[in-house]
Amino acid sequence: MPDFNYAAFFRRLQDLKQLQIKAEEVSWIEKHQAPDRTYDTVLYLGCNILRTPHIAKQVIAVFTHLGLDFIPVGGVQFCCGIVWDKFDGPKKGSQVSDRTVGRLESYQPKQVVMWCPSCNVHFKDIVIGRDSRQPQFEITHTTKFLSDMVQRGEIAWKQSVPSKVALHTHVGRTGHEEGQRRASIDRKSAAILLGSIPGIELLDEIQSPPELDYDCGAASLRMPPKRFREIRTELGDSLKETSPAETLATISHACHREWCEIGDANLTVRNYISIVAEALGLETEQDQLGDFKKTTDLEEILDRSRDAWESHGLSREQARDVASKYFADGAMAP
Repeated sequence: MPDFNYAAFFRRLQDLKQLQIKAEEVSWIEKHQAPDRTYDTVLYLGCNILRTPHIAKQVIAVFTHLGLDFIPVGGVQFCCGIVWDKFDGPKKGSQVSDRTVGRLESYQPKQVVMWCPSCNVHFKDIVIGRDSRQPQFEITHTTKFLSDMVQRGEIAWKQSVPSKVALHTHVGRTGHEEGQRRASIDRKSAAILLGSIPGIELLDEIQSPPELDYDCGAASLRMPPKRFREIRTELGDSLKETSPAETLATISHACHREWCEIGDANLTVRNYISIVAEALGLETEQDQLGDFKKTTDLEEILDRSRDAWESHGLSREQARDVASKYFADGAMAP
């Protein structure tokens, strides 16, 4: 296997973040420092969510609105280790995981609420499973955490969100028990959550086949890009041709990243947390990535993202270099 370019991988996350969100709007911790107090909850965003920063902002706004005592963390310094484990082996992967566990434990939380399905699966499969590491906190996932709050009557919706919604779901690949468990919990929890919102009419799920594993991020790394796009096209065409859905709701940020470009005048693609935020009466964040992926003019992307890239100290030429690496003819480069 050729050497994996970690610098390019993590640089991509920062590049895409800098095109979509102003520096002063980054409301999560990316560089770990010894905390000055403890927190009941750590909202663990992972690192790949930086490609869709509007989702990170949205889940933080939801947690803030709910009055939770939490600290949001994410980015390279909080990598779960899954990439290192895959390309450099267990020893290096475990070193990265151990470092991140230590940083999470420094906040002395009762629980860590994980946003990223891959981080959650890696912790269960590898950190706790293979490495027998027992973090000093409980672990749950955002979908389950919020759906439990709904079922306990702890979330009061502020407004109706009238829409016929099809939920994009996964089942996990054959033989991967933790991936199947993660996919099952996400499907059930997201359905409970969205189904409780006034105005939402949940339709039949748009369910991915087992080969797409527990989310589209894991799947897109495991299969040839052409095959992944074929499956997405088949599912998307079927949805538009046979379903009265007005909204396709994604669960994972990785799924959203892969599906956001199929939206059109008749179908809106939204991550479920944006729907939750709207139902709570919060300002909803613009899906810049989805807009950029559907834009064929690079200069238009630069004009629309100017406030973001200028706030990060980039010139227009530097921003053009960044944007040209990821967007071409309306599609994000792999």
